[in-house]
Amino acid sequence: DLLPFPQFFFIVCTQILSLIISTILMFGNRMLLTSLFSTVLFSFYFVCILDYIYLNSSSLFQSYRIVIILRRIIFFLISFIFIKFIIINYLFKSPDDDAHIWDILKSKLSSKFRTFDTQLYTCAKEFDFTDLETITKLCQTGLIPFSFIILCRLAYSFLLDIFQNHKNEYKQIWNYYHLIQTGAYILMGIFIMRLKLFPVPQLCLLISLYMNEQLWPKKIKKITKWKTVLFIFIVIAMTIQGKTNIKEQLAIKGEYSNYPMEKMIEWINSNTQNDSIFAGTMPTMANLKLSTGRSIIVHPHYEHGKIRRRVKLVYTMYSRKPLRHIHSILKQFQVNYYVYESHWCTITNRPKGCSFPEMYDIDEEDERILRRTTLACHTLQSHPDPYFKKLFTYDHLSIYAVL
Repeated sequence: DLLPFPQFFFIVCTQILSLIISTILMFGNRMLLTSLFSTVLFSFYFVCILDYIYLNSSSLFQSYRIVIILRRIIFFLISFIFIKFIIINYLFKSPDDDAHIWDILKSKLSSKFRTFDTQLYTCAKEFDFTDLETITKLCQTGLIPFSFIILCRLAYSFLLDIFQNHKNEYKQIWNYYHLIQTGAYILMGIFIMRLKLFPVPQLCLLISLYMNEQLWPKKIKKITKWKTVLFIFIVIAMTIQGKTNIKEQLAIKGEYSNYPMEKMIEWINSNTQNDSIFAGTMPTMANLKLSTGRSIIVHPHYEHGKIRRRVKLVYTMYSRKPLRHIHSILKQFQVNYYVYESHWCTITNRPKGCSFPEMYDIDEEDERILRRTTLACHTLQSHPDPYFKKLFTYDHLSIYAVL
């Protein structure tokens, strides 16, 4: 009863409208429509409609609180299964676009579960758990300590409103939303360091609630100009370390330069046809597509099941597979040129299980392949014939024609 039915229904409709607009602006991003979020959202929409029908019919379904809760849970589960069935079997034939996200979460919770896709993510530092250094810095600026006080105060009020039988004259619904939203963001930020961009701004919003009079006892509110004093104290406390952080960021100066990439792009523009097809690593292919307009078969939009499977095939150049196997894969995709990066083949400073041969060993069932010590990329460098021919090389970048 914390949130009236009309307000909840309005929020659900607003979220659905936002989802539709986002899908249109992202050129029909299928992952948004097949995601768990969209399924849950439409399920809530149907629950609201069915709930409204029962509210205007028999009083039997609205007399006991436990009956209302069970009814809504049953409606939600039925709607969820039905919508998911429609999406998988009729709307989209490839429902595994977000499957790698669940795999990443499973790999975070279990050290035994690993796949090529999960290793590609979790081996990167930004997808690791949030480190102690980040938490320490947020504590030094006062962000975590000040926001923690607000969280405790909101949690206390939230529990009182839930377990008290009488109806409060004032319920801080909007503040409870901040409480739940912050909890979700903190959980995301702890699991994946890159997602700390969600909880940090949310914690900043929470600190603004210090100025909310309804949060504090009457004794504090009776103090003259207590808001001004509290505001000045928080600003001073956060400025001590914050000023140092700003100076450090402003002191960073530099200019991005990738001369080998520039030379390669110039060569491609001068020596290849406009309809040529290229293969290589995802970051390089994204630059190549943007700068030359040539066709590529992999790119960093990894939230697409078909693209993920294609990336795994193209990256076999850095596995223990024989070179003829990689050649057959590239011919299957009608690739004309392969962009080879030597430093990807010689990475030795990565954590255990994070080198490309080890990633491919996870799913490899052929014992003969597992016993191989020579990587395909080593063979490409030393004996590319009769499958490839080197046409260009500069620093760590090389371009091979697929024969």
